[in-house]
Amino acid sequence: MLFWNWRYKILSLRMNIKLYQSKRSGALGALMDLYEQEAELLFGMINQKVKDEDWAVIKDAETKDEDCRSIQTICQHMVGAGKYYIELVKKGENPDYTIEKTSIQVADKADFEAQFKAVLSSQAAYYKGRWDMSNEAIDQIKIKTGWGVVLDPESLLEHAVLHVMRHHRQILRWLD
Repeated sequence: MLFWNWRYKILSLRMNIKLYQSKRSGALGALMDLYEQEAELLFGMINQKVKDEDWAVIKDAETKDEDCRSIQTICQHMVGAGKYYIELVKKGENPDYTIEKTSIQVADKADFEAQFKAVLSSQAAYYKGRWDMSNEAIDQIKIKTGWGVVLDPESLLEHAVLHVMRHHRQILRWLD
């Protein structure tokens, strides 16, 4: 038994080292790396643990939040939120920018990963060339969110990482 615990610890350490490797520099780059890594963990969980027939099943009929009734609505919400984050930064950089409301549909479990990866790619493309922004430059961009909080690009990306983590945990609780 001791051998297996030891082996498990070595494998966990190797996974964590790989998990937190950096592709980008700067605060924004580090957060984008973490955002993509959290998304990969979510994709793995959904692909391994969520059955196709459970995708649209209502798991919380009591919630007032329409985005949190099923695994499908949560995943649609995450895709939409990812798109919205880009729009918020554009608005923060240009107060005259108009954010367009969009509706997101992820009909099948198989569609989620591709849609969310496309959003992550769009975010990475938008931030390209901004990874090494100074703290002062980041602080100058004021982003008024739809939920009433004023953020900067760094805190918005921190929110994005935690957003994926929170919904990942929510789905895991439903599956238990």
